Amino acid sequence: PGGYLPSLEELVKRIRKVKFYIIDIENLRPHYAKTIHHWIERFEKNIDKVQQLFDDKFVRMWRLYLNGAQASFKWGNTQLYQIVFSKGQIDIPLYRGEIYNGF
Repeated sequence: PGGYLPSLEELVKRIRKVKFYIIDIENLRPHYAKTIHHWIERFEKNIDKVQQLFDDKFVRMWRLYLNGAQASFKWGNTQLYQIVFSKGQIDIPLYRGEIYNGF
């Protein structure tokens, strides 16, 4: 609550301003929707334990937050970017897989 998600444009401007070089940008939005789905499943699977520790308001708030976040990533316009950048100019691999394997 109260958080701020900068746009990709804002992030790129700041990265370039400090003279970093962007190697790769990947939108992980669909992956994060699935991650939140698993959080919801675990929350509901353990709801008895949660209710022993917290009041009904807490449970309702977290149900709303998790389900709203999942919907926003799945069907809305909330984005999650993974940005790979370097401090200096480097040779960029031809394929994304090479980046993740330590090219």
